[in-house]
Amino acid sequence: SWFAQVSNDEFIGPASVAEHGGNVPLDGGDNDHYVDGLTSTIRGTATVQEASMTPTIAEGEIRHLTDLDIASLEDIGWEIAALPVPEPSGVLLIASSALILFRRRR
Repeated sequence: SWFAQVSNDEFIGPASVAEHGGNVPLDGGDNDHYVDGLTSTIRGTATVQEASMTPTIAEGEIRHLTDLDIASLEDIGWEIAALPVPEPSGVLLIASSALILFRRRR
């Protein structure tokens, strides 16, 4: 299903094209990865990173699925559930509560 949406070293799946703003450039070798260095936004955030479906990754580097990665998976027939993203205010509330409890115990 991936290669059915590849044309001239580009991925042309409709969700991916909409997310990227045009056909998505592929590595030009086997056309099974995006071109090296292609970036997108991590799903549910404003953080930009290199897409997970690029051909290289540094040792020890952790990448999250980007909006473009998710769009491409949807183009090939995957159903992607909503990914929960912790809100900073929730994390701050938990941290401040833990600090208050810690101080009371001393």
